[in-house]
Amino acid sequence: MLLMHWRRARLVVAATAVLAVAPGCASDPGAPPAPPGEADAAHLALPIEPYLVGPDDAAVLDRATVTLVERCLRRFGEDADLPVPDPGPRLGPTERRYGLTDPAVAATHGYHLAGDATRSGPAPVAVDDTVLLGATTPGATVAGLAVPEGGCVGEASRAVGGAPGSAEIVQRINADSVSGAMTDPRVVAAFAAWSACMADAGYDYDDPWQPPADGWLEDATPSTEEIAVATADVACKESTRLVAIWHHVDVELQEELVAAHEAELALVERDNRRRLEAAREVLADGQAG
Repeated sequence: MLLMHWRRARLVVAATAVLAVAPGCASDPGAPPAPPGEADAAHLALPIEPYLVGPDDAAVLDRATVTLVERCLRRFGEDADLPVPDPGPRLGPTERRYGLTDPAVAATHGYHLAGDATRSGPAPVAVDDTVLLGATTPGATVAGLAVPEGGCVGEASRAVGGAPGSAEIVQRINADSVSGAMTDPRVVAAFAAWSACMADAGYDYDDPWQPPADGWLEDATPSTEEIAVATADVACKESTRLVAIWHHVDVELQEELVAAHEAELALVERDNRRRLEAAREVLADGQAG
């Protein structure tokens, strides 16, 4: 059902694009449609998105899990105000999927994420580790109560249906399509064009994954050289239409994978919905109490 909606949505987008350029010079019918701008790559769509646990849903699951852990700790006489996990900057499904694409981000942060330098980890919480994480031997008790398997964290995680991430099949499809696209001749050619563009700018890189992995992130803040490389990287992606081509092939492969696993993904969709309903009930109970 969702696959059908996705295909219908793609047809609407494609039809809109055709109307937007007609009448006028026709483009190569086999070429991928150009996105509104490479800086908008974070807003490109993927067929797998309906099955992903997005940042907002993950935040709901995180808050519910923390609420349940705190309730469990109180049963054992532990009164702790636990911090909700900070996931850092929230990236959309396609943000940084094809590397850095936003010229404004490149010029300001290089390959760093905004807020990297100022974010710190949560303060340590003084609670009994056995109660929090579970005992090393089964049957352990604390304060006369049996410690749940995996401690209060394990109990809370089970109550909301597991860790607040996407299902393994969803993660695999999402990874396989983008990596598989890298071997497609169209993307290989686009990589070569991007590499040549970077060489013209004075940088020796074979593919877009190499610049971000060049040691820049070992420093807390971006250097002038990092910003220069990142700016050239984004400019070369734009001039070679690398992101448009890569995304086009990525979607082709992902549509095939989603169709091949439609039954499994239907179960994932149902499970995601059930988990969110359970999490919202936990949070509603907490507010009522």
